[in-house]
Parts: sequence; structure tokens; C-alpha cells
Amino acid sequence: MTRDELFELLELDTAEDFGYFEQFAELVECEDEIEYDDFYEAISKADTDTLIEINENYFTEIEKAFPEDCDDFYEVMQSIWDNLKQLARDADNETYRREYANQLYRFHEMYTSPEGASVDGTPCSVMEAMAESRLSKIDNSKHVYDFENSMDYVPDYISIRLGGFENDEEYSDDTM
Repeated sequence: MTRDELFELLELDTAEDFGYFEQFAELVECEDEIEYDDFYEAISKADTDTLIEINENYFTEIEKAFPEDCDDFYEVMQSIWDNLKQLARDADNETYRREYANQLYRFHEMYTSPEGASVDGTPCSVMEAMAESRLSKIDNSKHVYDFENSMDYVPDYISIRLGGFENDEEYSDDTM
């Protein structure tokens, strides 16, 4: 997929136009091959507060669809979500925005990989397994989900917001 095709899919004239949940979902769920530079460009100018909100809303929706009895994979996904959430909060900084894009791109590739999961023994992407899980919650059907092919995903960058810690008087230098 070319940059122009991606921007057309996302209904963007420029990167400044990126700011809707639907655009984020289209980007993350696109099954066509997207070059990293084009992926980054699509989110490069998004407002940080909007990016935080969209990121949070998207992963909350995925969490609602998560199948039962997949605790190990849920932990993998939770670490990805937590990392992306922290990187999004720091996306005003160009370094963190690039790292956010890098980690989101890696997630996109894992999420849309054609054999990242299986439902009832049939290979599918994690995204397709999540869609099936969401449907099964509506129609009360039972399925066996396997995410073994995506269990080795580990964020290659973990962000910790040190400025988020408060100074605790009880543990100040004077008490040591």
C-alpha cells in the first residue's frame, strides 16, 4: 500500500487530519502491507491529547472482546496496552512519538498476522479471533481460542514516566 492509498483509506488530506477513532482502527487493523514510514507519517501530526484518548478507547474496546480462559495472552496484551498508553502520554516529545509509532506498528503487524491465532483450530489473525470472540459474547457460542503464535510478543521499549512519581516526605533524603 502506498502512502497515498493509506491516506485515502484513512480519509486524510494531511497528517494533521488524523484524529478520529475510526482512522486509528483502520490504521491498526489494515491487513494490507504498510511501510513503517507511511504508518508513522499518518500519526506524526496527531494532537497528543487526541492520540491518548483514541489509544485508550481503542484498547478498551479490544479488552471488552477478549475471550475467557486466555489469561496468558491477556497479560501479553495488557503489557502492550500499558506501554502504548505511556508512550502516547509522552508523544509531545518527538522521540516518544516515534517510539509510540514503532510500538504501535509492531502491534499492528502482530494483530493482523494471518496465523497469529486460531479459533477452533482454524488459523486466523489475532484481530479475527477478537472479532469472533466479540460475536460469541453476543450469540453465546463457545469457541476454543489459541494465541500461542503471538505469545512471544514483547515490547522492545518500555517507558516509565518518572515525573509521575510524587515526592514523599516520609522517604526524603533527611530520613536516610
